[in-house]
Amino acid sequence: MTLSVSVADFARLIDGQVVRSSPVAITGVADPETAQADQATFFLERLPTPTGAGLVITQTKQDCPGTAAHITVAQPRVAFAYALAHFHPEPIKRPPVGIHPQALVHPTATIHPTACLGAGSYVGAGTTIGAETVLFPGVYLGDSVTVGRGCLLYPQVVVLDRGVLGDRVILHPGVVIGGDGFGFTSTPQGQLKVPQVGRVVLEDDVEIGANSTVDRATLRETRIGRGSKLDNLVMIGHNVQMGQDCLVVSQSGIGGSTKLGDRIIVAAQSGIASMTHIEIGADSVIYGRAGVHKSFPSGSQIAGFPAQDRLRERRQQVSLTKVPELLKEMRELQKRVQDLEQAQGIPRTPQA
Repeated sequence: MTLSVSVADFARLIDGQVVRSSPVAITGVADPETAQADQATFFLERLPTPTGAGLVITQTKQDCPGTAAHITVAQPRVAFAYALAHFHPEPIKRPPVGIHPQALVHPTATIHPTACLGAGSYVGAGTTIGAETVLFPGVYLGDSVTVGRGCLLYPQVVVLDRGVLGDRVILHPGVVIGGDGFGFTSTPQGQLKVPQVGRVVLEDDVEIGANSTVDRATLRETRIGRGSKLDNLVMIGHNVQMGQDCLVVSQSGIGGSTKLGDRIIVAAQSGIASMTHIEIGADSVIYGRAGVHKSFPSGSQIAGFPAQDRLRERRQQVSLTKVPELLKEMRELQKRVQDLEQAQGIPRTPQA
């Protein structure tokens, strides 16, 4: 079934203001280059350009080429998200409600009647699954796992024993929750494994991207705070305590026992050293490819390897670009000094 809305209804949907209306019925959202007359397009980061869209959405009331309907909105990216959610309420089709005949569920598990368990999913002893939660085919839940309401666990997700998922948690394909923390101690006979007997807790509205891992704690728990989002290929070590609404971007690693405050951003390919009990204060930003080896207070801007204050790191990077010119000047000065010493008959000092 094709959804369609009027320009006025679209404005109400995204909390926008109609600048120029038209009788067009909007059936979807597209980018400016491919949008058709029955579609809306958003100009998020650039000025409007000619487009075939029937509706254009911008942040301000600048002129829009053509005769398309025009809506302004205070937060275009937020509006864009609401619009996509309206026209695509289920981007990936879910399994039907109920337990597939090929799912394997332990008799002591508790499954809410509105949950969906796809073919080949496994649910261990004592595990609880809340209302409207979806397990796609091939999901594995170990013993004594708790999964809240409205969660989405995509194919090949693994949640090992004692894991706790709050409400509306989303785990993308290949996520592993509760694998062993990297705990070993050296002995004359080799590396002795330290049993990891804790658990992982994912609070409400956490989302974790494909092939990311969160290790269970050695004794207590590894915790990811409410609303935090992890990108693909992110590694969270054992005992990490992450605050609320954090963002961790792809190929980043958070070492064991690190504490992150609320609303921290960890940009791509960054790393925080493990086993040093590092603490990063709330509202800090760790820039891409940073290597963090010490704690930082709240509101820090962190960059470089080894990581330091971003402004200081930028000044150092700018200084490095001047090194070739400084070396050239130094060689010229050395030659002038040598020429002066030779002209005045001053013997040269032997260099070490």
